[in-house]
Amino acid sequence: MLVNVHPAWSPWRRELTRQVAELIRELDLDSIFVDVSQYIHNSDNAVLEGLTYAEGSLKLIRELVELAPGFCVAGEGRNEISTQYLSVVQFHLYNFAHVAAINSEDVAWVTEATVPVNQMVFGDLTRGIGYNYGRGENRRVMIEATLRQGAVPTLIFQSRDPVAELDGEEARTILARALD
Repeated sequence: MLVNVHPAWSPWRRELTRQVAELIRELDLDSIFVDVSQYIHNSDNAVLEGLTYAEGSLKLIRELVELAPGFCVAGEGRNEISTQYLSVVQFHLYNFAHVAAINSEDVAWVTEATVPVNQMVFGDLTRGIGYNYGRGENRRVMIEATLRQGAVPTLIFQSRDPVAELDGEEARTILARALD
């Protein structure tokens, strides 16, 4: 179930940061992925406790980052307000391209259409990771477009034996790129 809670609501932020702090202690957690940024357009610019959704999102990310020295907070959307405090962000190519790739439709055009605008605007502010790439030849096209953006493609295993897949060309390429 997906629930969208306005991140400006302090009781929710306190509870979330308390639970994450507990996980840091119990599991020696060093990172977390927070998927809140992309819902800003659903808030109708509502102000809660004196903060907009964007301001609440920024406050939440900052509070999570400050939980532990070197704690890595990753999130969605490089062009979001929270990017300034994120270590890693998810890069989206084109929403319609993802749907087409997953549905095995031709997405050969996506590599040529991809321009690293975010890299030009935001530079090295944060590191990017990819998203879902579909199946078959579409995977290669989407991975190449992700690399063109300057992001590390997502490694998505296709079988029940992911360890064996780590020896494959795709996994080696993605892991080598991640270490660049």
